[in-house]
Amino acid sequence: MTAIQIWSTANLKRRDAVDYWQEVIARSILDVDVAFTDRDRTGATLSTACLDGIGLSIFEGAPQQVRRGFRNIARNRCADFHLMFVLDGMIEISQCGQSLKLGTGSYAMLASDTPYQFATSASKTLALRMPAEWLKGWLANPEAGTAIDLSHKNEWGQVLGHYLSALARDLAHLNIRDSDSHPRQIGSLLALVLGRETATMDRSAHHVLQRLRQIMAEHLWDTGFDPAAASRLCGISTRSCFAAFTKAGSTFSRDLKKMRLDRAARMLRDSGFSRLSVSEIAWRCGFVDASHFSRCFREEFATTPANFRHGMSSTGNPLITAAMLGGGSPESAHQ
Repeated sequence: MTAIQIWSTANLKRRDAVDYWQEVIARSILDVDVAFTDRDRTGATLSTACLDGIGLSIFEGAPQQVRRGFRNIARNRCADFHLMFVLDGMIEISQCGQSLKLGTGSYAMLASDTPYQFATSASKTLALRMPAEWLKGWLANPEAGTAIDLSHKNEWGQVLGHYLSALARDLAHLNIRDSDSHPRQIGSLLALVLGRETATMDRSAHHVLQRLRQIMAEHLWDTGFDPAAASRLCGISTRSCFAAFTKAGSTFSRDLKKMRLDRAARMLRDSGFSRLSVSEIAWRCGFVDASHFSRCFREEFATTPANFRHGMSSTGNPLITAAMLGGGSPESAHQ
């Protein structure tokens, strides 16, 4: 039977709990910055096991904000990939200029050699730490499968989701057996979920797309930012810029609008921007016309910016979305 270790902040004072939890995550999982987003809630538990080289962890507890930046990467250089499966609650993830919201039963993959952040509700999450060299034995280009919701990619996405859910139950009940067979099952299912896609986009094209999205995230405030400007900053032709998004099944304008709306949603829910009007937030996120911003926002979040800010749906009922979770500061906005 696989050995399982458990850590908990139960019965610790807030300050001690924060320091202890930061140390536990850094020592057991990865060098990241962790902060509890509710001052009165610091309860958290971590259970870990190893499946023949693959790290298995379950995080459960109060809302948290987790960031891995360039400083963390410099201190702890590794090329692992982390598969995040939401067992209960919601998570909002950002990496390489892409943002996605995962609810119960959804999962996505993150690359540890690239900055990322995620915010959780009071949730329970299964995380698999997969060495890059191991994963490349199953996927031609695993980087192409990061920061996207894999649970609904195809019929195999749901099969892998059920498998991960069963694996989490075994870990929760301290009953993981046949640990050497799990990596093969996980690798083969990931290949069925992502194999075709990762073979379609070569490594260089993926890095170009990553760089483009990072540049876009740094210029969301610029109302005149266009493919020509992004291409120039990335050192590629405009044609190559369009081709990179086409290969990924998207477009420059679609990604830019989505990133701007996600930035605006985080600002609307952040108390640090409570003094700013909706129009000011729209402008800081690259929308010149407030009415156009409101239309786009409603199409994306099914409610108005004002209602979203106050946590209400368009029908007046309480609104719960992943963009509200965590309560932490958004990505740096243009001041």
